[in-house]
Amino acid sequence: VEVDGLDQTRYLSKSPRPPAGIERYDSTKHKAKHGPPPDILDPAQHLGALGDWVMATASSKEYRPRHTRGLVFMRRQYVVLIDHILIDDDAVHSCSASLHLAADWSERVLLKQKVGLAVARSDGWTIAIAPRGDGKTRCDVGWVSKTYGIKDTAPVLTTSMSSSRSLDLCTVLMPDTGSQARLNFRGVTWLPQSDGEHAGIAVDLNVNDQAYRDLFVMMPLDRGSFSFGDIEYRGKLMAARTKGGHTLEVFGRGPAFLTVGATHLSTQEAHFEQQFT
Repeated sequence: VEVDGLDQTRYLSKSPRPPAGIERYDSTKHKAKHGPPPDILDPAQHLGALGDWVMATASSKEYRPRHTRGLVFMRRQYVVLIDHILIDDDAVHSCSASLHLAADWSERVLLKQKVGLAVARSDGWTIAIAPRGDGKTRCDVGWVSKTYGIKDTAPVLTTSMSSSRSLDLCTVLMPDTGSQARLNFRGVTWLPQSDGEHAGIAVDLNVNDQAYRDLFVMMPLDRGSFSFGDIEYRGKLMAARTKGGHTLEVFGRGPAFLTVGATHLSTQEAHFEQQFT
């Protein structure tokens, strides 16, 4: 993720004549061969029976906005990335998130866009990118390197957004098969809440030809609540699988307060998981 064209960690060039705007590494001045690393705030992770997740916030020395990322390995079938850029200085900031693909996929990615959603497909997988609000995704020609000094051409999916308010982005990475199941991506939708600040995410998919709606919500500041269908949740990170409007299972980060239908769950533990019959 870049903010205002700046990386979280500043690049220092070892070239005797670095490009314009790039600082040259000086061993007498720099402690490392890069700029100061970001502070990692509030990290947490869990490997569970229903799914795995990790969440943390990066506070960069290069810019003011703070970047929180949540990653959920849903049912160990597909991956959801949730990015939140906290903007609290009333200034307009431009942000871009890039997903670098392997060189094997060069000239093999088909990107289609409509309002609020970009879908990239190739043999065996789908990547869906949904910015909350205005955003544009493009497929650039970039490079990757498996061996030092050797660059291979590779596609890069980059989504750009700009605002004076906090920004949110959801990325779904779904193979055609996952955890011995056939998967078919059908859509991703933001679910705004009444406070106007928070929003959940709905991912619609088929698993072995059965239709499901998976729900995700990330609230890094741990304030406000999320309500949708039979779920009400207060906490920092939650994932749920639903079918026909009924919740089948939930898991996520604690401490949390959760109501599913007539079932009330409250935990002070660092994580939670629950299945429903």
